[in-house]
Amino acid sequence: MTPETAFWLLFEDLPRHAPGSDRETLNWARCVAPLRPGARIIDLGCGIGRASLCLARHFPEATVLAIDLHAPFIEKVTAEAKRQGLTNLEARVGDFSKVDPSWETFDLLWCEGAAYHLGFGGALATWRPLLTPSGQAVVTEATWLNKAAPANLLEFWGREYPGMESLGPNTVAAQDAGFQVVDSFGLSRSAWWDEYYRPLRARCDALEPQAAEEPALRDAIAMARREIEACIEGYYYVGYVAYWLKRPG
Repeated sequence: MTPETAFWLLFEDLPRHAPGSDRETLNWARCVAPLRPGARIIDLGCGIGRASLCLARHFPEATVLAIDLHAPFIEKVTAEAKRQGLTNLEARVGDFSKVDPSWETFDLLWCEGAAYHLGFGGALATWRPLLTPSGQAVVTEATWLNKAAPANLLEFWGREYPGMESLGPNTVAAQDAGFQVVDSFGLSRSAWWDEYYRPLRARCDALEPQAAEEPALRDAIAMARREIEACIEGYYYVGYVAYWLKRPG
C-alpha cells in the first residue's frame, strides 16, 4: 500500500474531509451578497461534496460546479446530488492547482479546508481569474488565533503547516492576490470535533487491525492521531477561519 492509497483509505468513508458543518456553510451562504438568477458557483476541493450540496440547495436558481482530483469522491457527489434531486449540481474531476479554461468564470467561489495545498495567498492568486468582476469567494483556512502557543504546538504546526498565518497576514495575502476581505468567521468547536475529528478518530480505531500489516496505513493513522491531539490541546491557539472575499469590479 502506498502512502497515497493509505491516505484515501483513511478518509474515504468520513462524513467530511475538513472541519466544518452544514449549518456553518449555510450561515456563510446567507451572508454573501445576493446572487443573480442563473449565477454560477464553483466549489474547489469539494471532497464528497458536503458544501456543494448545501450550496445547490440554498441557491436553487444557481448552478454549482464541484471539483475534486479524486474520482471516487466525484462519483459520490454525483450520486448524492441525484438522490436529492439536485439538477443544478455538476461534479467533475479536476485539479484546482491550475485554472481549467473549460470552467469559465463564476459569481461565487467556494473552498472549505483545501486552500492550504497551495498556501492561502497562492490559492487565491491562482483562483482569482475564475471570478467575474465583483465576484465573491468564501475560503476557509487554518489560522493562528494566538501565536503565544505552547512549544509542542508551535513545533507541530511548524512541521505540518509552516505557511499557516494569523488573521492579519492572511488579510494582507488576500489583498495582494487582488481581493477585498469583506468579513471573516471563526469555525465553532463543534464543527472541529463533532463533525470531523470524532469520526476521524473512530476511523483510525477501525483501521488499526489492518494497519498492523500495512506500514503506510500505520503512518497515516499515526499522523491523523497526532493532528487530533494537537487540535484538542490547541483549540484556543489555532482555528479554521472562513474568509469572505470580493474581487473588485
